[in-house]
Amino acid sequence: MKKISILFVANSFGDDTIMYMNRIAKEFGIELDAHILYIGGCDINTHIKNLINNSPKYEYRLVNEDYDNIITQYNYIANEAINNYWDYIVLQQQSSLAGMKNGLNNLDQLIELIKQINPNKDTKYIWNMTWSYPNGSTHPCFVDFNNDQAIMDKGILNNIIEHIIPNKTFSKIIPVGLGIKQLRNYLPNNIIHRDMFHLSFDVGRYLASLLAIKTIFDVDIDNIKFNPKNMDEKVKKEIISCVDFASEEMKNIIKNNLFN
Repeated sequence: MKKISILFVANSFGDDTIMYMNRIAKEFGIELDAHILYIGGCDINTHIKNLINNSPKYEYRLVNEDYDNIITQYNYIANEAINNYWDYIVLQQQSSLAGMKNGLNNLDQLIELIKQINPNKDTKYIWNMTWSYPNGSTHPCFVDFNNDQAIMDKGILNNIIEHIIPNKTFSKIIPVGLGIKQLRNYLPNNIIHRDMFHLSFDVGRYLASLLAIKTIFDVDIDNIKFNPKNMDEKVKKEIISCVDFASEEMKNIIKNNLFN
């Protein structure tokens, strides 16, 4: 079984994305060494500050195949984790800033700091596209988007087009935001989300992890057997359909904006 190492430098939305990646990857003969540097609500500027100061601010989590058993080291210095030979490093912005104008302005500084620390010059960098808050969310930052999911979706996508697609550092974009947007056409928000902004432990996180594996390894997930918490088969098929839709949609977005 091929072993691949992945590090998320992220926050709770990265935590939502990574949860089932190991279990899904195993079906494709891939053993994931999947870690996340976690601070709830962490943004790019905070990551930058912590890297510069070698700050012991993170929870460093190893996501096991048994998704209910996560090994966590506390008060961890991000520099120590990054200073390993990662095959992939996944970056993202804090959820509200991901859709704000100028919300990704300091991304290049973060990338350069990570590249200086990371000894593996062949590491591939991936962007995790986060999702909007659903209409009705009480998240305090939702007011910045007039409490309108469509406005937030547009802001997130605009930043992808303006800052991520032209950035040669990123080899791929995980379109979780597109997948969640599509899934809302089929399922109510209280099934997709656990608190009207984070993803639910079964449905939402399953979609995010499927999209991550499909994007990174370019595999066909249509006949995936793994089914978290005995999810209803109809719901599982709807999720897979939304994963396929989001994947194709992102490919088209990249194609149409690559040379603009």
